[in-house]
Amino acid sequence: MKYHNVIIKSVSIYHPKTKVTNEEIIDHFKKQDIEITGLLNHLGRNIRYKASEYENSLSMGYEVGKKIFDISNVKPKDIDLLYFVSDTPEYLITTNALRLHNMLGTVNANINVDLNSNCIGMISALDMAQTFMKSKKISYGLVIGSANILNIARPDDTVAYGSFADGACAVLLELVDSNREFGFINSNYFTDSALNHYIQYPICGTSNISKDNIDSLNKKLQFIPHDVSFFSDRWKDLILNMLFLNKVDITDIDHFMFSQFCKAEIAETLEKLNTPFEKTTFVGEIYGYTGCTSPIFSYYHALLNNKIIPDKYNVFCSVGAGYNMCALLYKNAGEKIFLCSY
Repeated sequence: MKYHNVIIKSVSIYHPKTKVTNEEIIDHFKKQDIEITGLLNHLGRNIRYKASEYENSLSMGYEVGKKIFDISNVKPKDIDLLYFVSDTPEYLITTNALRLHNMLGTVNANINVDLNSNCIGMISALDMAQTFMKSKKISYGLVIGSANILNIARPDDTVAYGSFADGACAVLLELVDSNREFGFINSNYFTDSALNHYIQYPICGTSNISKDNIDSLNKKLQFIPHDVSFFSDRWKDLILNMLFLNKVDITDIDHFMFSQFCKAEIAETLEKLNTPFEKTTFVGEIYGYTGCTSPIFSYYHALLNNKIIPDKYNVFCSVGAGYNMCALLYKNAGEKIFLCSY
């Protein structure tokens, strides 16, 4: 039997130069008589990076995208599919994917699309890309994710301003035919939209953002704290159902790449899966929470530290505002994956 497999060929990540420490965040909120230390410990924060006034999601996406071509033997003209993933896009018209098509010189990427599914955006885009590549026999696809969150965070928002961060990632995908199955195997999704009103940007809605009578704070991002203690149960069910459908046991999963939003939720999920914390890579303390890009930041460091073993299964898993969840099952065939970071 012949399989059309899509594999990860190269991974690149980018973070801005400006570092923001926990001490700076604690002092910022102390001036507002807000105690934030407990929250930072729960989420797993230490430092995070903030984009400069000259950076945005598009410019960071360009930087991380062009590096992909520096570290692999694939040229811009080889790319047939280009996705740009962000919930903080620099432009709505024309699309950022179209602009990157021009900036990167991906002249044959006739499929170029902007995508947004908040914090599951990057892994759901990878799922869509690999599915499309298999059905259309596309040789190479490039998925770029970028988050420019601190620019829109309210200064009184303990979660967004206190723990979010800016950054970008790029993943180069390749179609490989083989008599065995590897690469992206399958996915699973879950949505419960009951919490849709707790996190929103802009608060006032885009139809009101240009109105002078709207307070500037209401044109920013708002994260209203709410109970998500059940997320670990939902993640557990999402992962186990996906594995069951693919006849894979939880003990076969060698490494997990989760959303880097909350370290405590990751630990609780793994405990419910009877899996040690050592089987995941948490980088939220060194980058902050970089939204849709965060599972790829985790994957980059897992690769860098030789935690991704050939012929073993990996799971990517994230949760998006409102909320929706996505999990991906991936099998590393032992191919060399090229890495680069800024």
